[in-house]
Amino acid sequence: DLDGQKAYQLTDQGRAAAGELAGEPWASEQPQWNHPGNEWQAVWKELRGLGKALKVVVPEATADQLDTIAADVAALKRKVFAILAEPPATPPADPAE
Repeated sequence: DLDGQKAYQLTDQGRAAAGELAGEPWASEQPQWNHPGNEWQAVWKELRGLGKALKVVVPEATADQLDTIAADVAALKRKVFAILAEPPATPPADPAE
């Protein structure tokens, strides 16, 4: 407690681990994905764009439009999971390499 407010601090082990980091990870504009070629960046860029579009559109949409948007987002979610059920065109990279 700090004047009625909860306060948190790093443990000695946490401070040691933080000292080993290069810079401030949260300040980086580029995600640090453990993925060859950072293919994740394109996915997250599009997802951020979708989020921005929804933020603009949803407050102005009618009930019918919101139903359509929700159904389309749900369909996209199912499609994303279905992609993982398909055999990959190329095998995943071996993380040991």
